[in-house]
Amino acid sequence: MSATSSTVTEMAAQSVDPMAFREWMAPHVAAIRLFTSAVDDVLNEKQHPGTESVAMAEIATEQNYKSRSAWEFPFTDTHSFAGATLRAASDYARSFAELFAADRPPIYAQFPVARAALEAAGVSAWLSELGIAPLDRLKRGLCELLYSANEVSSLELSDDSNQAVELWIGVADSFGWNVNNGRTKPVIDGTRRPRISESISQLAGLSTSARSGDLLFSRLSAADHVSWFGLTWAMDIKDARRTSTSMLATVPIGTTSKHVCTIAFYVVRSLRTAAATHFRFMGWTPANWANASTSAEQLEARLLGNALQDG
Repeated sequence: MSATSSTVTEMAAQSVDPMAFREWMAPHVAAIRLFTSAVDDVLNEKQHPGTESVAMAEIATEQNYKSRSAWEFPFTDTHSFAGATLRAASDYARSFAELFAADRPPIYAQFPVARAALEAAGVSAWLSELGIAPLDRLKRGLCELLYSANEVSSLELSDDSNQAVELWIGVADSFGWNVNNGRTKPVIDGTRRPRISESISQLAGLSTSARSGDLLFSRLSAADHVSWFGLTWAMDIKDARRTSTSMLATVPIGTTSKHVCTIAFYVVRSLRTAAATHFRFMGWTPANWANASTSAEQLEARLLGNALQDG
């Protein structure tokens, strides 16, 4: 099945009009809306970690750490970053679904939105990871602060734009941590943001040797950066007629249910895993979360089944 936004040749037999594709996607869109609302409801309802949670145990020792540097609330801030990125992941996931409720299904817009959802889910899960040492948590939070300060500094909006960079490097120094603050994401004492492709595989429960995360991230990035490979991957190419010089094709152009369901599977699975990680870390056991998580898991199974059947 494929949805066709525009055609310059006769449509292939398996092509459907945009309205038919929207109707086919409607149950999936509704399910993603419900799940992202459930994630948002927990984040709106819960403001503080549970008394027996790992997060609360870390905050109980915050005074011992805040006295070592200029970072006043190291654990509280890091926990807040994890919650904020989870909210972003939920927002991106919902926006991904909403694109397919439009009159004309997107050809390319879903790819950068999905990429953002996967990155946000990965960062949230990384910041909320259970079983790591408190100092490792702080290194991760400091990576986020320095990364943000680097972004602001690169804009050169003011003469003192480098002060925040110097501040957070100074915090690392006060803990005795080495900092590699090159043009890429900062590395603090060997700690840095995980690669998005690694997060995709980890959140999906795949083995470290699986290439799925790399392949999906590469394709999403290729479309995001409008490379020819990315643009043609996103097309529903039936009868490409190219010239050796222009590389232009005369084709029905649209998106396929295989692409949509595959990406939606990873988006929903990543959000569900990241949310469960953060909620456990914060010690939250919302009454409706178990049902919402189970419904999301069932949605993942349907999406994956559709993707495999279509392929």
